[in-house]
Amino acid sequence: MMTGTGTPGPTQEFWPFAITRSVHTGFRIVVAPGFLVRYDQHHLLADVTGGDVSDDHVYLREYRDQGTLSLWLLYRVVYLRGADVGQGGEFALHGSRRTPLVEGVVCRNRPSGATGELFGTVRRVCAEPLRLFFTSDSGTYPVHPSEPVDAVPGDGSPLRVEEEPAYRSARNVQAALQGRRHPPATSWSVGHDGVRVGTARERVTARRPGDSRTGAAAAGADADRGRGAGARLRRRVGGPARVVRERPVVVGVCVLALASVCALIALLLRCRAGHFGAPCT
Repeated sequence: MMTGTGTPGPTQEFWPFAITRSVHTGFRIVVAPGFLVRYDQHHLLADVTGGDVSDDHVYLREYRDQGTLSLWLLYRVVYLRGADVGQGGEFALHGSRRTPLVEGVVCRNRPSGATGELFGTVRRVCAEPLRLFFTSDSGTYPVHPSEPVDAVPGDGSPLRVEEEPAYRSARNVQAALQGRRHPPATSWSVGHDGVRVGTARERVTARRPGDSRTGAAAAGADADRGRGAGARLRRRVGGPARVVRERPVVVGVCVLALASVCALIALLLRCRAGHFGAPCT
């Protein structure tokens, strides 16, 4: 556990991001760093984030890919307020429930701390895309690419920061960002809790209603993951949210098994009807 140092340090670049849901869409990445959106790699935000709802509790987590890429995510989970999306109440609601919002920044280097002023900047940058996404209530709303903002991590009101274990990915996102190749398709396993489906290739998570711990939301489209396979974010109790992608081979096995069952049923029906020259015993 750490807090902002209270002593200004060197200026760092931060790329804001925001993840939330609207009334009907399920959770989606609304704002993501432009350098990730450009190469369809912003889905990694959904893999990494998750935590307890709190205005003053911030999470720090490192993302490490199969290559040399290391990114740092500094984020918190709060409730989206009505004023943020043009609603009259204190909180933005989907049905009768408050709407979780994951907001934060991506850093190239480890940040020295977090302040209320830094997250105030994040909210200002993300305000208009969040409002447009929520009011459009559309699964086709595009991800808004953010530009870096300069800030001094220790300059302002310090917030409590909890460091999570590093997230190690099987992808080589660094290669994709350099334009050499796309990351390999991989799979993750999750629990069997209820599923919230987003768009055709994007599915999203939040933990169970009433539980203040919220997993990160929708995954963006992977450049190479197979056009029929979407990312699924599940509602889970405990543990960080994880994306699951179904490989095409699984679909092929299921189709083959179904065809075998149908052939067996047809064979039994013909046998009972005496089509093989003698009644079956």
